Amino acid sequence: MTGNEQCAGISSVHCYEKKGKIYQERKTHMTSEEQKILDRINAYAEEALADIDPQKTRISFQLEALKPIMQEIADETGKSVEDIFILYMDLASESAVEADKKLQATLDEAENADFSSIANRLN
Repeated sequence: MTGNEQCAGISSVHCYEKKGKIYQERKTHMTSEEQKILDRINAYAEEALADIDPQKTRISFQLEALKPIMQEIADETGKSVEDIFILYMDLASESAVEADKKLQATLDEAENADFSSIANRLN
């Protein structure tokens, strides 16, 4: 089955085949405004959650700590806090997928490269 056959009917996904593997990617990408929102929330999170262990802290506590910045963004954009929360979760997921794709592409291109040269290309 080709990439296009596997993704038939999914309009927001572009599929392609490379080296016998089928890859999927969203056709729409994060806008610059969405990137700014994600960056603001992530910067706030780094400060607000700096002293916690995310593996040992309930997600509800972590999200509650982010509520002030989400409320601020909601007020600025005229959206609800819930809409900003959903947007943040979508953007964070998209960002993680993009980072993983970048890592996979680097590893695919440099199958015989040493760890240091791979790590340097990720920066």
